[in-house]
Amino acid sequence: MESTRAGQEPSRAVERTAGALVAAEPDTPDALQADYFLRLLTGRRGLIDQRIDDCQRKIITAEAKGDADAGANFRRLLQIAEQDRLTVDTLIDKLRRRFTARVPGGAAAGPVLVLRRTGPTAR
Repeated sequence: MESTRAGQEPSRAVERTAGALVAAEPDTPDALQADYFLRLLTGRRGLIDQRIDDCQRKIITAEAKGDADAGANFRRLLQIAEQDRLTVDTLIDKLRRRFTARVPGGAAAGPVLVLRRTGPTAR
């Protein structure tokens, strides 16, 4: 589940289902590499969300104990994590825009995501 701060909307990058991207030719090396990086980035995004939640809990705990220095340190770490989340969201959005399915007529069909598992295949 995605965490959001008060007054902050969920990321557009992760509201879509995480999975592989569909390109005009789905098995091209570029599309396969995009699939890999999308999975990598969405995994990283989840870890960043956990780090943000952890920082928020630690800020509350530090403030409850009256430890202003620890609270300030965790706020700094929270700010760094939020910047990381923004960077990863931007990368995910750019990947999705670059590798979206095209419909006849040249218009983009919007992000169409398909989960593609890699592993042994039956021949």
